[in-house]
Amino acid sequence: MTPEEIAYKIKQFDNELCTQLFLSELKGVLPSPEQVGKLNVYVNAEPEELAGLHPSDRLMVKLIQIKRLGPRIEGMLYKCGFRETWLLLDEVGFVFVIIVWSLKYWLQAAKKLADAGRALLDAKSFKELLSVSLGKLNWLSAVLASFSSSF
Repeated sequence: MTPEEIAYKIKQFDNELCTQLFLSELKGVLPSPEQVGKLNVYVNAEPEELAGLHPSDRLMVKLIQIKRLGPRIEGMLYKCGFRETWLLLDEVGFVFVIIVWSLKYWLQAAKKLADAGRALLDAKSFKELLSVSLGKLNWLSAVLASFSSSF
């Protein structure tokens, strides 16, 4: 498939080419403003001049000709995700998906809780606070022990 065909299929949101994986990978390699500036000289170039470019550069030239490509890719990703979620709901069943989403939520919450616990244990001030608290508790225990032995 030529770069021109790929760009056309992206522009037309071809279902076979524009999968969620493809679009997410494409989003990561979209041309930066600097690259767009360098490739802008080829936007109105003749096909013979474009043929001298590397295929990846030809693809980028065709992609920068698509208006609002970044937001368009985002919308396409959302639509792909929605379509895949809908198919999953249809195939597997609503209850199973709800259970999976719930587990994902609880796993994320447990990870956050574990991270917070590790951060507390690694914090220098927290260790000092525990040390002071332990010292106060030992003192209080000794006072109570001496008080109870006097009776």
